[in-house]
Amino acid sequence: MVSLIKTLQFAVVLHIVRGALFNKSQTMSSSLSMMKQTGNFHTSHNNEVFLLNVGGELMYATRDTLTYIPNTVLSSVILSTTENRSKLIQHDENGRIFIDLPPILFKHALEQLRRWKNRGNISADREILPPSWHVKNEFDEMLISLGLAKYRQNLPIECTLYNVSDDPSRHVGTGGGTLCDRDLVGWTRFIDRAGNVIVRQAPGIGCGGQKSGWLLGTYPTEPWTTTLSTLCYTDEMRIPCRAWTPIRTTHCGSFLVFELRSPPFCPARVCTDDYNLN
Repeated sequence: MVSLIKTLQFAVVLHIVRGALFNKSQTMSSSLSMMKQTGNFHTSHNNEVFLLNVGGELMYATRDTLTYIPNTVLSSVILSTTENRSKLIQHDENGRIFIDLPPILFKHALEQLRRWKNRGNISADREILPPSWHVKNEFDEMLISLGLAKYRQNLPIECTLYNVSDDPSRHVGTGGGTLCDRDLVGWTRFIDRAGNVIVRQAPGIGCGGQKSGWLLGTYPTEPWTTTLSTLCYTDEMRIPCRAWTPIRTTHCGSFLVFELRSPPFCPARVCTDDYNLN
């Protein structure tokens, strides 16, 4: 009889505990659902999680990530009071912070901020890189609107300051002549009928000069990178590399620039051709 009473007492206690746990679970589930709807999702103060509506796409981010770089639009909004936050930025119909920016570009920037925050070395964080050079202008505009202008990727100086040559007589196959590249020195971009790159094989005939310059090496394949090659010059006997000079080539996203030096003799010109960078 005593054993039966103890068993019944244990069953009652177990039933009460299970009921309490169930009610607590239901309360937590209901609270979590409400947090997800409004975007006010809390763990601790520093790890407070925000649900953002970015151009119609929902994204989670912690307070630490969004405020990692101070004095930006994101940090100002997140660090403000709830009342002031509604004045600083739009909210959607569910009360979530609404950011009217392209979701793909914002997510790419957010991932970099998240990595920087996790690494915790702010002194090493200098540039927020675009996902592709094709969208660099749009990406930079977004960073400016978020107060992150100084974290835009800086272009190599040679991609903004360079000589331009559009002379069609230097295009490979045009024939010899008496012209020389003595005055074409420094970073140079070839355009239009001149082609857009220096050829990578010794030309059979000149390109406006008796000696032809051609690039022994490779073009850079990644934007904003530079390769070091050799600029060879043929001679009248068509010896492929009678003389040479070092040459650097920089990929500027949609075009290449070449750092030219005065040729070792005249009349000599680099030969150009058309090349598809994509």
